[in-house]
Amino acid sequence: MDGLIMATKYGDEKMFKQLSGSVKPDNGDVGEEEEDFDYEDEDEGFGDHHDIATKWFDGLVNKDADITNEIYSLSTIDFDRQELRKLVRNFCSLQVSSARSAENEGEMDKKLLKAKKSIIRFLLTLAKQLSTEENYIV
Repeated sequence: MDGLIMATKYGDEKMFKQLSGSVKPDNGDVGEEEEDFDYEDEDEGFGDHHDIATKWFDGLVNKDADITNEIYSLSTIDFDRQELRKLVRNFCSLQVSSARSAENEGEMDKKLLKAKKSIIRFLLTLAKQLSTEENYIV
């Protein structure tokens, strides 16, 4: 029941549907998604982009004001700031509920990993766009 309340509160339709029984959970897709993401990193050679995204991720999750301001004040690229806030809020709420509950650790770890990958993917896209914009400016 708490999961339904959290999903409703944070607007997570997918989680809401899974918990309400409208959609069956797709446990097998998580592994495939992780593999695609890892290969994508290797193929496109993100190197610096991945470092920037990781730094931003750590700053957002740890509520570092300087890094948060750095990301949200990017004016050279257009991105959905509300979507990023939603992803970070979702990750942080999962982290808190994971720390509180020792039950279903494996399931919570999967959810945390999936939420982290979503944020990293979003931040990687921003880092790529930022470097592209900087190349055009120079």
